[in-house]
Amino acid sequence: MDGGDADSGVRCHALETITSTHRHSPDVYGGWGPHLGHLLRSANGELWYVDDTGSDVNVNAGLAYYKRTGTTWASAGSSAFPGTVQQNTGSLMSGNTIFSYGIDVANDRVVECTLDTTQPASAACATLSFDTGVGSNYVGATISKNGTRVVWWTNATMAASFSYIYNYGAGWNGPQTSPLPGYADFSYVFGRLAPDDSRLELHGAAAHALGGASAGYDALYASTALGMPVSNWLLVAANALAMETWLDPLGGTHFVTYETTSPPLYSYKPPGGPLMTEQILTEPGLASARVVETAATAFLIMGFADGRVLYKGVELSKVSGAAIDWNRIPDRTISVPPGLGAITLFPESAMYQTASLEMAVAIDGYGNEGTVWFVSCE
Repeated sequence: MDGGDADSGVRCHALETITSTHRHSPDVYGGWGPHLGHLLRSANGELWYVDDTGSDVNVNAGLAYYKRTGTTWASAGSSAFPGTVQQNTGSLMSGNTIFSYGIDVANDRVVECTLDTTQPASAACATLSFDTGVGSNYVGATISKNGTRVVWWTNATMAASFSYIYNYGAGWNGPQTSPLPGYADFSYVFGRLAPDDSRLELHGAAAHALGGASAGYDALYASTALGMPVSNWLLVAANALAMETWLDPLGGTHFVTYETTSPPLYSYKPPGGPLMTEQILTEPGLASARVVETAATAFLIMGFADGRVLYKGVELSKVSGAAIDWNRIPDRTISVPPGLGAITLFPESAMYQTASLEMAVAIDGYGNEGTVWFVSCE
């Protein structure tokens, strides 16, 4: 296994308040919603945060945009959705433009909101022409370095399916729709595109029956050539939720999953090979885990149920086509406000942007869900 400390000198310390109006309710709480906010860097180096707002678990009120100047975050506009977005949105930064996507559950359509970050007054939303079908929800999105965008959703019905559309830059293609193998939906999905846009990697939660969390989930993985329906579903972990997937520079796929009855798991799948045996991450009480890849290092950031945030890194030059022994790499601690419970992480991720990445993350925590903080790393 690959391992070793990548002590690149990165240190994470100061906390800056981004917003105090982050979406939450008694049913939308810290540790639950890594899909409710997106930390994005523009091509000209500006750092933005796109936030879902509202206090109703059944109604996503809209988008709020925030921009960092120096060490201060300020409101930079907002968007209201046409139709009723219920669950969440997926936001992407392509160059200097933010694209955000939601599912209008009343009219079965994808809502696309855009903001040219060089012209903050340009924020606008429109409805795409695709019929997403009955019971559609749980939107997600990813983008490649080439600027290719993919947006997906699931249909939570007795004949459940998973669909995606894709855009190389000249217009939308699809949908490509696939039946689900004995599950009621495929939700809370983390997706990655191969650098050459040849394939789409997906890792998400498949509900055992209608009812979502009350029915239980399995963590599934699927890979498909972009432009083709999904046909190869692979069980990563039973009775588990997906936390992250990362595609390394050699084409290997890395997974973090959370099982409700045991410690979190890390798994690895080499290019064209079988899923490797899951390894238990030794840290107990994991609530959220994400990967940030900079030019030299892949950082695993972990938020815990007791309010801790840790990170560790592996040098990309040491990734050699094997699983990473994360347990051998020392943890570093990020100081967070006292009194928080389960932590949600909103990382600066290659899943969401075309610009070069830096080690950066925003956090939200149980007990103060309305506030999102930015963690400064240097």
